[in-house]
Amino acid sequence: QQQQQQQQQQQNRYLFTARTVEIMSRLTDMENKLEAYHEIYGPATEHWIIEAFGVRQEDSVLGNELMKQLCSMADATVHSCYVECGSEKNRAFFEAYGFEVVGTEKLTAKTTNDSDSDSDNGDDNGNNGESESSPPIEDRSALTVYFMVRAPLSS
Repeated sequence: QQQQQQQQQQQNRYLFTARTVEIMSRLTDMENKLEAYHEIYGPATEHWIIEAFGVRQEDSVLGNELMKQLCSMADATVHSCYVECGSEKNRAFFEAYGFEVVGTEKLTAKTTNDSDSDSDNGDDNGNNGESESSPPIEDRSALTVYFMVRAPLSS
């Protein structure tokens, strides 16, 4: 029984490692796509990039105050701001502060078994290119990303 437990632990370690590798590959792929889209949709001039911005709903007053300060500082330094967001709610939030949608894209992350294109790689057995030893990550749906820019306001 001890040997069986050791085998199970080793199998679990492999599964964790395979999942970690797949997740890291997907995140790297998404990051590369976002960087490419930044080149397309980001302002040509020097600008601020809002990498992450979020507050809990109950802290929305704090979120509004933070965004006011950020916009004020960008205006004072005469810099545009660029943000990528993935929901209608967040898009509306940024629009309220003068951000405009300059582009939208459907973003999907390939699995480690996908080819460089986002096409379906199903085999003759209907396995979609996924190995049995590394279960696929369930959610492969596309995310609509809004690329938004806010020009500095003149004082």
